[in-house]
Amino acid sequence: MLSDKALASEYPYPSIEKLMQLKKQIFEDSQFSNMDGIDLSSIRYIPSEKEKDIFLEQALVKTFDLSQDEVNVRYYYNNIDLNDDGNPEVFVYLVGAPVCGTGGCSAAIFRKENEEYILLSKFYL
Repeated sequence: MLSDKALASEYPYPSIEKLMQLKKQIFEDSQFSNMDGIDLSSIRYIPSEKEKDIFLEQALVKTFDLSQDEVNVRYYYNNIDLNDDGNPEVFVYLVGAPVCGTGGCSAAIFRKENEEYILLSKFYL
């Protein structure tokens, strides 16, 4: 996080005290604070994976009936254990004309077994 990098700097500007105050204010004003009595403070941001996954791409082509050379589709994915079974599922969000429409863009959840992805659910966001 940018504020953590600033705090770790040998010559922070503004002062450490001011940075700490700003960091606290940002977290207090965060969209992930309590909303309508629901505590969302434990939600954390996880950046998407950056490594290309050819096996995942093959599963996406099959699941969304895409052509193998479709260049107008981007995908973002994360490995996260959604059901607390100790094995991460793969959450994928796709963007591009072939996978987006008036209902939003496509998303899917897969379970990875060896080098194969098993579709658990597909939906639109």
